[in-house]
Amino acid sequence: MIRSLQPTDLWSLVQFARTPRANEARPREKLTRSCAEMLPPYTVFADWVPARGRRYVWVASDDRQVRGAASLRRRAGKDAWEIDTLLLDGGDGLCTELLERAGMTAGAQGVQRVFLRMDSESPLVSEAVRAGFVAYQRERLLQACASPTISAAPSIPAGLRLRADGDDYPLFRLFQAAVSSGVQAAEGATYKEWQATREKGWGRGRRSEFVYEGQGELLGWLRVTGASACGYLDMLVRPDEEAVAGVLVDFGCQRLAGKECMLSLVRETDTAVLRRLRERGFKEQDGYVTLVKHIAARVRAPCFIPAGA
Repeated sequence: MIRSLQPTDLWSLVQFARTPRANEARPREKLTRSCAEMLPPYTVFADWVPARGRRYVWVASDDRQVRGAASLRRRAGKDAWEIDTLLLDGGDGLCTELLERAGMTAGAQGVQRVFLRMDSESPLVSEAVRAGFVAYQRERLLQACASPTISAAPSIPAGLRLRADGDDYPLFRLFQAAVSSGVQAAEGATYKEWQATREKGWGRGRRSEFVYEGQGELLGWLRVTGASACGYLDMLVRPDEEAVAGVLVDFGCQRLAGKECMLSLVRETDTAVLRRLRERGFKEQDGYVTLVKHIAARVRAPCFIPAGA
C-alpha cells in the first residue's frame, strides 16, 4: 500500500531506518559519500518531513510496517521537482509503485517535470523507466584527494569575471550551445523552463560563480563551492572551447587549495572538461544516469454552449 507519510508512521519509520540501506535517489548533495561527515540517525528524518508546496513524502507499508519511502521536492521553480529520497526494503515493483505515486502527486500540483538521478548500474533504473521516466543524461563523478599540482597563474585570469545579475539569459544561451538536444528537451527548451529546472547546489559551503566571456558572449561558467573538508567544481563550457575548460579547471583548483578532496560532477559528453580534470589528477568515481518524467498538463477540452448563454 502506497500512502502519504502520517505521524503514526514514526515508530515504523524508526525501525525501517535502523537497517542501513542505500538511497537509490542521488541528488547532487548526496553524491559525496567519501567526504560527508557521519550524521546522527535523527537527522535522516529531516529529509522526510513533509512541507506542503515544497516537499511530499510517501511510504510503502505492509501491516503498518514501512517497506519503502520516497520524497519529492521542488527544484528552482514550481514547475520542476525531483525525487531526492528513495529507500526500499526489497519487493518486486515497489520502486515503480512509489515513483508512479510521485508522478501522480506532481501532476495534481501542476508540475511539468520530475527528475531522478540514480547510479548508472542500479537495477532499479528499469523500474523507473516502467514508471514513465526517460533516461536523458549520463554523468561521471571525479575526485582529487589532494590539490593537483598546477602552474602559477593570476588570481583571476583574463576573460574570467564574477557572475553578474544580468548574466542569466547569456547563461541560458551558453547552456543551449553546450548540451545536446536531448538535455535541452529535458531541462529547458525555453528560458523559463531552464530557470525552473536548475538543480540545487551541493547543499553546503560557500559558493562563488564565475563566467568566461569572449567575443561578446559567454564561453564558460564555473561554480566553486568550498565546505570544511571538501570542495566542489561545476562547469559548463562550449564544446569547441577546450582552452576555456583548462582555465576554469585550473582556477577552480586554485580556489580550493588546501581542501582534503575536490569533487566534480560532469556530463559524459563534456569531453573537454573531463580531459582537463583527468590531466589535473582527478580520478573517476561513480557513474550516474539522470531521468525525467514529463507530466501532461491538464487542458480543458473546448465545448459548444448555447448562443446567448
